[in-house]
Amino acid sequence: MTTYITIIISAVSVSAAIYFGLKSSRRNDVKDIEEKATRDAVINVKLDDISSDVKDIKFDISATNKKVEEIDKRVVVVEQSAKSAHHRIDRLEGKETRDA
Repeated sequence: MTTYITIIISAVSVSAAIYFGLKSSRRNDVKDIEEKATRDAVINVKLDDISSDVKDIKFDISATNKKVEEIDKRVVVVEQSAKSAHHRIDRLEGKETRDA
């Protein structure tokens, strides 16, 4: 009879250990999932911020490129004007030397 009680106590103890072990394991799994979800959410927010910053930088670069193109066109006009002015100055200097 004592052996029978010992076996029952052992079986109950083993069953309780298995039950609480599985319960603890599930709790840890849920915690791990929650922590992973939190980390993933933080990462997604950071990626969204980076994406937004990249879009802003692309827009700024595009605007800068347009300004550079405008300046390039203006420089070409100024160079042509300067070249024309030099030709006129050269002609005027030529007239002064002939008149003198």
